[in-house]
Amino acid sequence: MKNWLTPTFSTKSSASRAGNCSKVVVCVLDAGPLIHLDQLGAAGLLSEMGTVFCPTVVLSEAEKHRPGINARVEFIHAVEPSRSQPARLGTAAGLHAGELAALAWAEEFGADIFLSDDSLAREAAGEMKIKVCGTIGVILQAVKNGALPAAEAHRLLRRIPTDSTLHLKQALLESAIASLR
Repeated sequence: MKNWLTPTFSTKSSASRAGNCSKVVVCVLDAGPLIHLDQLGAAGLLSEMGTVFCPTVVLSEAEKHRPGINARVEFIHAVEPSRSQPARLGTAAGLHAGELAALAWAEEFGADIFLSDDSLAREAAGEMKIKVCGTIGVILQAVKNGALPAAEAHRLLRRIPTDSTLHLKQALLESAIASLR
């Protein structure tokens, strides 16, 4: 795993500076999608979202739940936000240290997407005008990117209730599965 304590990155790739306007998508990760996708053997799909940054407090939390996970996700860049919580967030009630750190980093460095399955954290990101995506969205995006066949995505989605600790409504799961057709 890359450790960028003071991350520097460009929102444009070298190709875009040469005239091709493809933007690098900057994502900041909360523990949920990392843990849940790892439980499904699919943590590598996170790399399909863009350049993934993750506060060290979140990586530590994930490591507690999934020993060895950090070695399996070397594409994730470990970071430290300069603040413990975002300035633009009105209230932090109910949010954990990892969620606050991820949102603070997203605010500080202008992340495009906040990857989280936690409803309160997703709501907070929405207040901050940051796009959100969770475990299901990561799987669907991998299909859209051509990195995962729809049949495999269908199998992963069907395994969520039995093989992961992600709690979700059956209707949401069925809707995601239906979108693969």
